[in-house]
Amino acid sequence: MNLWISIALYVSFIMSIFLISQAYFESLRLMNSEGKVKGIPFVFLSSLSLFFTLLTSYFYQLLY
Repeated sequence: MNLWISIALYVSFIMSIFLISQAYFESLRLMNSEGKVKGIPFVFLSSLSLFFTLLTSYFYQLLY
C-alpha cells in the first residue's frame, strides 16, 4: 500500500511542478501580447497546479 502512495506522491509532485512552470510561461506569454487576451489557459493551469499541490501534501502526510 505504501508503494502506491509513494508512486502517487511522486506523480503528483512532478505534475504540480510541471503545471506551475506551464502557468508561469503562459503568464509571460500573456504579458507580451497586445490587445485582448484569453486568460482561460492560465486560470486552468493555475487551478490544476494548486490541486496537484494539495494532492502532494495529502500523500506526503499519509506516508510520513
